[in-house]
Amino acid sequence: MGINVLGSFGSSYSPVSSKAEIYGKAVGNEHKPVDKEGGTVGAATTSSSTIVTLSPNAKLAAAQAMVLSFEDVGQAARAKMDALKQQASEKTHTPADQINVQQAGLLDYSKFSDQELAAMAKNSSSNFSKAEQVAAQAMLADRVKVSVEAFAGPAVAGDWRGHGMAIDALYKTMSPEMRSALGWTPAMLEANNRMVKDDEEKYGKLDMNDLLTSLRSAQHKGGVTFQQVN
Repeated sequence: MGINVLGSFGSSYSPVSSKAEIYGKAVGNEHKPVDKEGGTVGAATTSSSTIVTLSPNAKLAAAQAMVLSFEDVGQAARAKMDALKQQASEKTHTPADQINVQQAGLLDYSKFSDQELAAMAKNSSSNFSKAEQVAAQAMLADRVKVSVEAFAGPAVAGDWRGHGMAIDALYKTMSPEMRSALGWTPAMLEANNRMVKDDEEKYGKLDMNDLLTSLRSAQHKGGVTFQQVN
């Protein structure tokens, strides 16, 4: 049986019990201001601690988490958004307050860290429009999509191991604010990991190194910042 990929990150999230629901949260979204493509390879179950080199956005997010409140992160994102809209205004000869923030390719959302996108989506500084919140949430969802895209094929075919373990690894490295912006909950993770365990009993376990390699690779292709797995 095929898996429904038409989920939406934009809706509220209740406890889940199916692969379709979790797959929809990790891959499907209705709003896509920027299209991405991502990685290859496997998944994992064996436990290890792996530290990777952080990208500039990852370092920024880490610094923000230690120094700035979530409201302050939102204020920093507001300044970036205003600058990007002004650049778009000059390029398109459109007033900055009329810039379509959801138009693909118009604004460079790679300038924002994951945490900044979460702050925008949650309107932590109370100065983002609804369109800006939706665009930021969709961009964060697209980053997740890039990170898990390598595992989409097996998941659709019924093998949840790679996709589920990628979700587990990303969940553990996300800030609480990112999880909230995406609608990821402990109930979702519990259901996800239960299904991973079920499929491990059917198909066996996969190699953690493949998972880490894929997530690190996806990070550099526009995926979620991936720091480490404990």
